[in-house]
Amino acid sequence: MSQQSRSTFVLVDPSEVLQALVGLKDVRVVHYRRNGADVELMVEQVVDEVRCPNCSGPALVHERPVVHYVDLPVYGTAMSLAWKKHRVRCITPECPKNTWVLEDHRIAAKACLLTTRAAKWATVQVGGGRTVKEVAGELGCDWHTVNDAVTTYGEALLEADRKRLTKTTAIGLDETSFVKAGLHSHASYATTVADVENHQVIDILPSRNFVDVAAWLDKQPRAWKQRPETYEKLAEAYYQYDHDPTLRAAVSFGHGENFSRGIDVDGFRSLAGTGKPWIASTGTIDPLAKCAPRLAKPLIVVTHGDTWNMAHELHLVADIRIASADTRFGQDENTHGRFPGGGATIRFPREVGWGNAMRYILTGDHWSADEAYRMGEVQEIAPGAKEALEAGVRIAEKVADCGPLGIRTSLASAHLAIDHSEEDALSELDAQFGALFHTRDFTEGREAEAEGRKPVYRGE
Repeated sequence: MSQQSRSTFVLVDPSEVLQALVGLKDVRVVHYRRNGADVELMVEQVVDEVRCPNCSGPALVHERPVVHYVDLPVYGTAMSLAWKKHRVRCITPECPKNTWVLEDHRIAAKACLLTTRAAKWATVQVGGGRTVKEVAGELGCDWHTVNDAVTTYGEALLEADRKRLTKTTAIGLDETSFVKAGLHSHASYATTVADVENHQVIDILPSRNFVDVAAWLDKQPRAWKQRPETYEKLAEAYYQYDHDPTLRAAVSFGHGENFSRGIDVDGFRSLAGTGKPWIASTGTIDPLAKCAPRLAKPLIVVTHGDTWNMAHELHLVADIRIASADTRFGQDENTHGRFPGGGATIRFPREVGWGNAMRYILTGDHWSADEAYRMGEVQEIAPGAKEALEAGVRIAEKVADCGPLGIRTSLASAHLAIDHSEEDALSELDAQFGALFHTRDFTEGREAEAEGRKPVYRGE
């Protein structure tokens, strides 16, 4: 058997070898220098005509600053890359731009001391489980240089990877001691945010303060809507809270621009058509308290922004209610061919009086936090969402400081006065709610909303 000859591309010219080592178009090697263990490769951009980004006029090279970066090691030897940059100047007299430095993210990102390829490699290494110290040792640089680069690139990856949030229905928070208290340091904590159902870490926050965690949640783009799966997760959370002996008070707060705008109508419509219960019969507590078991521990609800329909009904279930000054309450199902099926027809009149409740249920008009306070629906108004959440937590901490047996007995005693009289009405809600989903008026309401017109109801 004869062996076929192979043609192998081999570089022998030193300049071509160095150019291949850089591997970037329009970037050339200026020199290669080795001094003992220190190896440096200097590069520069190939610059032809430069135009001012402000006035589009011509610009000239003003000076050539050299910036040093840590690059990937070559054959186990740490490498430094010196970038001979171009600081250019606009020659148009009336242009305010003056001078600027030409950048090239392929070489290195702005304010990063690792080259782009070294920073990406370091991010992958640390993301895979290696320590920053170990990676820094291999690159031959200090800890902070690697940590800053990994933070910059890691944050960019998280920002770009929004898909990791699209299927999240419940998150878990885990506190971790990040730095132990010592003679010259204070204890520092981090909070890991995890997707409970998909078993995935979403983010790690350098704090365990609830305000910082809430601020992170506020930045997430998805509005919290009451979907069937979200509702069941909330029911599971209520059950876990009620059965955890270490927890004495709970605060419910809707993160994002609004507390919540209510249910996902289409999602609940398909569920209502099956006649099945909204939540499992075991391991859950109905967040709308339409049936037993009910919470035996205190619940404080803090609202802000739009708080409509089912969201308002979740708010009515609470023992204590705090509202941000920007809260806009609504119970407008009747304007959409539906009705409040989560308990507002029962609890709203009880809390604010028959006339006040019917004024808003029957018209679908919305009302403000001040109006809710006037009617006695909320106990405190705070200037903003952050302050409202802080007020809710402050009250919860006061409740938690009290004797837990006395708190439970107080709630049980108070509920004895009202629960029995409301049981029959609450037990009918699911059937009443589901029946309206099959009417022509409901279909008309959905179509009118989609078409942006006023609905015409016929009572059918």
